[in-house]
Amino acid sequence: MLDEWRRACELAEGGKVPLKNMKGDWEWTAGFDILQDDTQQDTRYYVLGKSDCETKHGSMRLNAEKFVGRCCKGGTQ
Repeated sequence: MLDEWRRACELAEGGKVPLKNMKGDWEWTAGFDILQDDTQQDTRYYVLGKSDCETKHGSMRLNAEKFVGRCCKGGTQ
């Protein structure tokens, strides 16, 4: 899902799809990794869009970092 978000962001930047608010704050994606070692398992979730279409930030579920949830909007709204 990270790749889908990035592609949509790039298309919006190029004016090829009518999406707004793709950048400017962290955007939740459905991207995640399952990390496991001998003692624990955790999930790292990814947010994108703070300043560009590429930079991602991983947040571990155990750390319970708080990010405001938001969603891009269609350009006709």
